[in-house]
Amino acid sequence: MERYIETRGLRFRLVQEGAGEDPVLLLHGVHGSAGSWDALIDALNGAVPVFALDQRGHGGSSWPKTGYDVRTMAEDAAAICGELVVPINVVGHGMGAAVALILAAHHPNVVRRLVLSELPIDDQMTGAMTRVVLESPESFPSWESGRDFLAQRLVGVADDVIDRRTTERLQREPDNVWRWRSYLPGLRALVQRPMKGFDLWLDAPRILAPTVVVRGSRSETFPVETFERLARVIPGAEGFQIANAGQTLLDARPFALAHLLRGFLASGD
Repeated sequence: MERYIETRGLRFRLVQEGAGEDPVLLLHGVHGSAGSWDALIDALNGAVPVFALDQRGHGGSSWPKTGYDVRTMAEDAAAICGELVVPINVVGHGMGAAVALILAAHHPNVVRRLVLSELPIDDQMTGAMTRVVLESPESFPSWESGRDFLAQRLVGVADDVIDRRTTERLQREPDNVWRWRSYLPGLRALVQRPMKGFDLWLDAPRILAPTVVVRGSRSETFPVETFERLARVIPGAEGFQIANAGQTLLDARPFALAHLLRGFLASGD
């Protein structure tokens, strides 16, 4: 079910799935959308109520010309949570994990439990989606050409996932070309300097919520040393590596992530 929340002068789109108490807010990575979580939502099979957000400049939410840094986006998330329910469980992936970390550190009353997946904590984004954002043309003559562009950069990702991501992220325009469902100038600013002068390592020890840090065992963008350090500096955090997955673990291992999430939510405060 789609719903929209107007706050901070913007309109945000969310996809709501599942029913019950103890909901989860899902924060996608750069160039993603609520649809980035489809495989996980399917794996959860309604067992966990979720709100998947299109963050600013992505999907069906507003595309302002400014505000493309994770601190501003964390304030977006805080305002949205205030319109939903607090405290709320928060799961972030990639850039969304950076947003989630800041949200938990600066709004401890908002976040009940926290999952940080594949976090680009060192003020840089070096993964495949960063290359997509920086190297993408403004439009494509066909869906197929857009798919080819993605496939060349998402090396090793299954064909069906490439198809799904292309359909999720491209739309046909009235001038008969295909453009991304995202504001590329804002996303380029975001990936070139996501933290914009502040240090997530200073925020991490402030987190009070029970936290799980997740890494795909094959990840090139979240080094194991960084993963282990982050799990140490967040008070009481646990670290889990998901085997046979990299930064694309949302698509590669959704059932493993769903199992981890269900167990974490059931573990109590």
